[in-house]
Amino acid sequence: TLPEGFPQLRTQQYTIPLIYFSSGSLDLQPDKGVFKPASGESGHNSQGVSYINLLENMCFDINYNSIISIELYRHQKYSIKVLNIQWIRILTKDSVLDGDILLCVGGSVSSGKADETTTRQLYEKLIDLTIDTVK
Repeated sequence: TLPEGFPQLRTQQYTIPLIYFSSGSLDLQPDKGVFKPASGESGHNSQGVSYINLLENMCFDINYNSIISIELYRHQKYSIKVLNIQWIRILTKDSVLDGDILLCVGGSVSSGKADETTTRQLYEKLIDLTIDTVK
């Protein structure tokens, strides 16, 4: 069973654990990235599914000078291969999400897919923005 409050997707027939905890946008500023959650993600969408327990108040900054490393990442032991999407893993000295952040672009819960091309483009942009601070 899932822990109470774990993010889920609810369809007419199934409830499925989500592979992410929040949905929103990352604004890349000259000195930091600012994550802001999408409003109204919980509830029904046009496909008849609902999102349960997304963190709609999750806001954080990623200061580029606190980043230790940035890498493309996939979970090594994810049991459902089609849902094993490409992530950007950011390790930081800051206490944001315990210093271990996973991001992807365009993740779709219903398909389990993320836009891997755009995720890679975001990764390359983050590398460019942190070239002087990340080893």
